[in-house]
Amino acid sequence: MTRTTTRDEDQNMISQLKALPRGAVLTTLRLWRTPVGLAESVFAKESAGQAVSTWPPAVAYDRIASSVAHVAGVVFNDEILLHTATVKKAKVSQLEAAAEAEAAAEAKRAEAEEELADKRSEAQRKERAAAKRAEKRKAQARTEEQQAKQRVKKQAAAKEKAAADAATREQERIDAEAREAKQRELEAEKEALAEQREALQATKAAATTKKAAEVVKSARKSAR
Repeated sequence: MTRTTTRDEDQNMISQLKALPRGAVLTTLRLWRTPVGLAESVFAKESAGQAVSTWPPAVAYDRIASSVAHVAGVVFNDEILLHTATVKKAKVSQLEAAAEAEAAAEAKRAEAEEELADKRSEAQRKERAAAKRAEKRKAQARTEEQQAKQRVKKQAAAKEKAAADAATREQERIDAEAREAKQRELEAEKEALAEQREALQATKAAATTKKAAEVVKSARKSAR
């Protein structure tokens, strides 16, 4: 065995010894991640299939793992652990920012949905109010139509009654005139009969007077 080979083996052993803490840390972090992954596969199926988990417990684990890797990297002066910590921290920051953005978007969506629901409710309220007003106007129109028909009927009945009363009064006037005419006719007949009786009596009286005169004259003649 040459001296160069021995030196390379020594360097390789030193590298393995230095890498031992790093490997132990990374293995421990992977072991810690296993139950989190199992829980995620059960309780967060929509997140488990993604390349980067957004499940809150997984994000919390990455935050803790970043801190552990950073502390271990500082203690062991291991650049790989420090890089791992930086990567995990960046991923956590990215996930937290995405979660905040998603929460803000969800809040906006909820606000928009609530506003839309309020607008729909207000529109439905206005529609119901408009329908009530329209129904009220229709009912009022029907009432006014019925009242107008009743007024027309009353006016027609009043006109018919007035015409009937006028016809009755005219007939009564005609009847009164007929009675008056009949009365005048009867009175004229009475007067004519009275005149006839007077004339007859006058004729009878004249005849009686004439006869008496003739008797007297005859008696005078006989006396001579």
